Amino acid sequence: MKIWTADYSLRTVDSLNAKVQNKSRSGFLLKIEFEKDLIGFADCFPWPEFGHESLEEQKETLRRGEPTDLLTQSLKFAKKDALARKNKKSLIVDASIVKNHLLIPNILSFDLQKIPGYIESGYTHTKIKMGRDLIKETKTLKYLCENFIGPLKLRLDFNNSLSLSEAKSWLKDVGDWLFKSLDFIEDLFPYEGDQWEQVRSEFGIDLALDWGGDPLES
Repeated sequence: MKIWTADYSLRTVDSLNAKVQNKSRSGFLLKIEFEKDLIGFADCFPWPEFGHESLEEQKETLRRGEPTDLLTQSLKFAKKDALARKNKKSLIVDASIVKNHLLIPNILSFDLQKIPGYIESGYTHTKIKMGRDLIKETKTLKYLCENFIGPLKLRLDFNNSLSLSEAKSWLKDVGDWLFKSLDFIEDLFPYEGDQWEQVRSEFGIDLALDWGGDPLES
């Protein structure tokens, strides 16, 4: 097996979330020749803030032939891509448009006046990144709920930026105007099964898990 890599970097308009303030992100592309006439492509884009090994560590494990979990997935994707190319088959089995939510990376810099237009175009849910400056964000979120939210349902993503006590204090303050428009809150605070169940029961809201904790833990 032969492997080639090519570095790349992407730069965002704004910081991505409460945990990732760096606007520049780096990864590398993979070209893998598994055998003659069996070549596939994939990508490795680590997030050290959420537990992935760094970019250089990813490359070093590749050189040693001991790929990280993230790279192991990349290798599997490359093999799948290689087989599809060899057999001249498309990996896109359904060309229908996937329904998605409106993403608001930073509510403090987002033009809320555009919300009615997004609703008219068919959006039913919006995901808002929270936790950079919670006091200002909460004030803006309340303004959104009271003036522009309409039928939109909110998905708030905190990227584990709060503690349990901070989360409960915040929920007590916002419940009257937020909960009726809330779909769920993602990673409000680091996952602990009992604590999450306590918050769900106490406030009657849904919590979603993305980072942290064992996804198989009950």
